[in-house]
Amino acid sequence: MSINWIEHAGRKILYVDYRNCMTQEDMIDQLDEVTEIVRDSSGPLLALTNLEGCGIGPDFMSKAKQHARDVYVKKDARHAIVGIVGFTRMLLHGYIAFSGSQHTRLLATEDEAKKWLTS
Repeated sequence: MSINWIEHAGRKILYVDYRNCMTQEDMIDQLDEVTEIVRDSSGPLLALTNLEGCGIGPDFMSKAKQHARDVYVKKDARHAIVGIVGFTRMLLHGYIAFSGSQHTRLLATEDEAKKWLTS
């Protein structure tokens, strides 16, 4: 699990890496931690989430939808998600539509995500 602030093009980005989460419980624990960081942040928020190779289960998705509505949308955060392919990508498009976020994008690489976030 990894949550840290990175900088790109002079802007701070909250970087959340789920690739080392071994279980859905680990992913949900990290999601809860990220949500608190986002809730406590001030000013505009840029976030980059890497879900490459992660098995995203229904419990995680349900909680992610709730957190998106309750925190990210209210903060008007710009959120890039990378590492999603196939059927999971289709599910994430549904998550984005359901969350009401106008500022969430699924991108192919972290470099593309950083560029979109800071443009």
